[in-house]
Amino acid sequence: MRHNTSGRKFGKTASHRMAMFKNMAASLIEHGRIKTTLHKAKDLRSIADRLVTWGKTDTVFSRRKVFDFIRNKNAVQKLFKEIAPSFENRQGGYTRIYQLGHRAGDAAKMAFIEFLHDDLLSAKVEGKVKEETAKDKKTKAKASSKKSEKKAVEKKAVDKKAPAKIKKTALKKPVVRKTQARGDK
Repeated sequence: MRHNTSGRKFGKTASHRMAMFKNMAASLIEHGRIKTTLHKAKDLRSIADRLVTWGKTDTVFSRRKVFDFIRNKNAVQKLFKEIAPSFENRQGGYTRIYQLGHRAGDAAKMAFIEFLHDDLLSAKVEGKVKEETAKDKKTKAKASSKKSEKKAVEKKAVDKKAPAKIKKTALKKPVVRKTQARGDK
């Protein structure tokens, strides 16, 4: 009997199970809704709620704590800029699970897990969450392309500074020595 134990094992090792939930949490934050089995959704709910609670306090420590878990910069930014501010007045229960029925292949119960949209929409109307416009996206793209151009120019400058001797020695072919046959002396 499994008394006083929480969570399910899903037939996976602890590290595999944790990696699965980290990926699912990142996907949930990025897309807002994911389709998975009912039991995985129920276990993911507590992880997602914990991440949103960390996201409510926008400090360097909390950002590092969340990034340490999900390892996805875009998801961390979205969590702290869009999702967490919309749940500012809510004390918990940031996700909702919809049951979908059974999967055709193995008859597993399927479900959608998503963040509550009512709070997200009301936060956008009140101005707590700033939506990225197309102009903002273009300026970000230009800035990132300028950075990549700068890195390419710096790399070329470093290559030109390299001594010519090193380049020539790298191009020399290795010397192959012939060995004598056993009978020859």
